[in-house]
Amino acid sequence: MKKEKRHDRQQRWKNYADLFSYTVLGLFLAIGLLLSWFRIISFSTEFYRFSVELASVAVFCETLCRRFFSEREKMVLVPPVGGAMVMGFLAGWDRVLAGMRDYLNVMISFWNEKYSDNLSYLGSFATTQENLTAFCLVFLLLCIAGNGYLLSKGKLIPLFGLVVFYFAPGIILEQSSARGSICLLLSAVGVWLFFFQAGSRLRRMICFAVVWAGLLAIYFLSPGGKSEGIRLFEQEIWQSMVQVRYGRDTLPEGDLLRACEMEDGTKVTLRIQTDHIKNMYFQGFTGAVYRNGQWKSLKNNIYAGERRGFLRWMNEQGVDPNAQYVAYQQAGDHLVANDPDETEIEKNVVSVRNEGASRKYVYTPYSAEKPNGDKIVSRQDSGYISKKFFGSRSYEFAEYSRNMPGELQRLDSWVYAPVTDEQRRYLEAESVYRDFVYEHYLDISSAMNARMNELFHSDGEESAQNESIYEVTQRIRTKLKRSTRYHPTPQKNFAGEDPLLRFLKGKQSGNSAFYASAGVLAFRSFGIPARYAEGYYLDGNQDEELNFDATNGITLTARNTHAWVEVYADGMGWLPVDVTPGFYYDTYTLLQMSEMPQKIKKTAALEDTGDQAEKTLKRGAEDGGKSGENPQEESRLQDAVWGGFLILLFLIEIIWILLEIRKAWYEYRIYHCIDKPNSDLVTEFLYDRIQENLWVCGIDMQPGWNKTQTEQLVYEIFLDVPVGVYLKINDLMEKYFYGGGSLEADERRLLWNFLIQIRRGRKSLSLHQRLRLRFLMFGKNR
Repeated sequence: MKKEKRHDRQQRWKNYADLFSYTVLGLFLAIGLLLSWFRIISFSTEFYRFSVELASVAVFCETLCRRFFSEREKMVLVPPVGGAMVMGFLAGWDRVLAGMRDYLNVMISFWNEKYSDNLSYLGSFATTQENLTAFCLVFLLLCIAGNGYLLSKGKLIPLFGLVVFYFAPGIILEQSSARGSICLLLSAVGVWLFFFQAGSRLRRMICFAVVWAGLLAIYFLSPGGKSEGIRLFEQEIWQSMVQVRYGRDTLPEGDLLRACEMEDGTKVTLRIQTDHIKNMYFQGFTGAVYRNGQWKSLKNNIYAGERRGFLRWMNEQGVDPNAQYVAYQQAGDHLVANDPDETEIEKNVVSVRNEGASRKYVYTPYSAEKPNGDKIVSRQDSGYISKKFFGSRSYEFAEYSRNMPGELQRLDSWVYAPVTDEQRRYLEAESVYRDFVYEHYLDISSAMNARMNELFHSDGEESAQNESIYEVTQRIRTKLKRSTRYHPTPQKNFAGEDPLLRFLKGKQSGNSAFYASAGVLAFRSFGIPARYAEGYYLDGNQDEELNFDATNGITLTARNTHAWVEVYADGMGWLPVDVTPGFYYDTYTLLQMSEMPQKIKKTAALEDTGDQAEKTLKRGAEDGGKSGENPQEESRLQDAVWGGFLILLFLIEIIWILLEIRKAWYEYRIYHCIDKPNSDLVTEFLYDRIQENLWVCGIDMQPGWNKTQTEQLVYEIFLDVPVGVYLKINDLMEKYFYGGGSLEADERRLLWNFLIQIRRGRKSLSLHQRLRLRFLMFGKNR
C-alpha cells in the first residue's frame, strides 16, 4: 500500500514538473517572439508590459488545459485562439488586417533601407499605432497557440524551426534584440533538455539554469552595447549563409577594415581563356558612397521616383550603362573596318570560369558586352550579377578595347557632330545617364572634402577644375606617392579612426583598396565623377609571370585581387584608372602610348617597383611593425568571443535538426514496416534494428549464443522489458535463421514490440549511450 502511494506521489510530481516545463518554455518562446518580431515597431513600454502579461495569461491557461484535458491535446489551442478571436472582434478585423499590411510595409521599409532595395509597399505607407497594436496582439496569441500545441505534441523539429523563424527579423534586417535572442536560445536549449530527457528532471533543470545564468552573464558583461555580441552573431550567420550560397571570396566589398588582406594568398579565383592577352580589369563590386571606412553601392530607391525606368529606356535605345563603351564604339563604327583611316578594334572573346571568387558577381572589364549566360542580369549601372541560386560558375563575353590606359582615351569627332541615327540615339541616352552620374557620383563628406582640399588643392596651386582626366590623374598620382605609403598587406591599426583618413595622414600604409578610395574622392574633388571598383587584375604585360596553360588559360589567384578607380568620361562612359603605385605607367611611357597606343607594351609598368617600390614596401613594412594601442581591442575581443559562442550554439542547433530528421526517418521506417506484405524482409529488417540498438548498449546479440547471459544484460539495462521476452525473441530468431521457416504475423509483432521497448527504455543508460541510441550512431555492423 505504501509503495503504491509513493508511486502515485512520484507520478503526480512528475506531471507537475512536466507542466512547469511546458509553461517555462512557452513563456520563453512567446517573449522571444515579442522582443524579436516587434522590435522594428516603436512600441511604448506599456505595450510590452501588457503583451508580456497577455502572453503569461495565455500560456498559463494552456497549462491548465493541459492539466485538466490531458487526453484531448487540441484543447491547449482554445485559450490563445479564443483570445485572438476576442481581440480581433473588439478591435475590428478590418483594423487587424490593416495592421498586418502596415507591419509588412514596415518590414519592407527596413528591407529597402538595409539592402538599398526598392520593393513596393502594399498600398499606401501610412501606418497607425492602433492598427499595428491590434495586429501584433492577435499575431502574438496565434503564435502562442502554435507553440503550445507543438510543445504538447513534443514535435522537436517544428519547434526548432520556430526558433529559427523567430530569429529571422534580427538576422535578415539586423534588428536584433539581446533579450529576445537569449529567450529564443534558452527555449531551444530547453526543448532539447526536456524532450530528450537527458538525465533526471533535477539534472535537466540544473543544466537549464546554468545555461540561463551563462547567457545572462555574457549579456550584462558585453561592452559597447548589450546587443553588440548578438548583432555580431547574426551578421556572422548571414555572411555564412551568403558564403554557402556563393562561395567565399577574397574581395572586401568596399570594407577597408577587411581590405588589409585582400591581396594575400594563393587561392585560385578565376581561370581566363582569352584570344588576346592584354591588361584587363575584371570588375566585381562597385561603390558609390563612402562613409566610415565602407563603400556602398547606390540604393535601389535612387533609381526610382522621377528616374524610374530610365535604365530600361536606355537599353531600348541600345545603350546598356554596364556596356556603354561597346555602344560608344559601335556608334562610331569602330568595330568594323569600313574606313581605312580608322583603327578597327578587334573582337576579343573571353571565357571566365569561377573557381574561388564570389559567384554572385559576373566579372567583366569595362569594354565588354553583356555576358552570355543563364540568369545574368544588370545590377542597375554597377555591373552584372548572377540570379542563379548558387551563382554563375562560367560565362563568356566579347570585349573591344585597345591596350591603352583609361586616362589616355579621347573622344572621337563624331560625338560633336553626329551623322547617323544610331549616333544620335546613343548621344541622347548618354546625355540622360550623364545627368544621373553627375548627380550621384560626386558625393564626398565634409571631413574627406577638407582632406582632399588640403592634399590636392592647397593654397598657391593653380585650380584644376578644367583640366583633363589625364592631367588630373597625373596630379593625383604624384600627390599620393609623396604623402602615402604602399604595402600590399597593411596592418589593421586604425584605433577607431576612419582608416582612409589615417592612410591619407600618413599614419597607416595602404594597398590598392586604400589608393582607389583616395583616388575616387580626389577625382570627385576636381568635379570628375568617379566610383570605387574591386575585382581581379590581369596584367597582360607580365608574360613571364602569367599562370598560363593551353587547357586552363590564365589563372588568377588571390594575389590578383585589386581595387581601382573608375572615372566617367563624358560621351564615352566608365573607364578604369589606376592610382596604386606599381600599377600604372610613368609619364614618359604614357606620352609614347598616346602616339602609338597599340604598339607599345607596358615597358615601364613595374619599373617603378624597382628601387622606389622596394623603398615603398620597406616603409610599409616598418609602418606595419609599429602597432599602436587600440582602445577598442578588448571590446572587440569580448564581442568576438560572445559572437563565436552564439555561432557555436547555432551550428549545434543546425546539426541537431539534421540528426532529428534522420532519426524521424529511421523511426518512420520502424513504425510502418510491420504492415509490409513481404514477411521475410520485415523479419530481417526488425532483426537488424534490434541487433544494432542492443550493440549501442554493449549487448552483442547472436541467435542461440549465450542467450542466458544476454537475457540478464537486457533486463539490467532495459527495466521495462518483461521477464522472458528476450528468450522468446531469441527462439524466434533461431527458428527463422536456422529452421528456415517464416514468422507468423503475431511473432513479427513480438519482434516489433521488443524493438520499440528498447528504443524507449533509456533510464539506466549513460548520456553517451542515449545520444548514440537516439541519433543512430551504431558504428560498424558486427
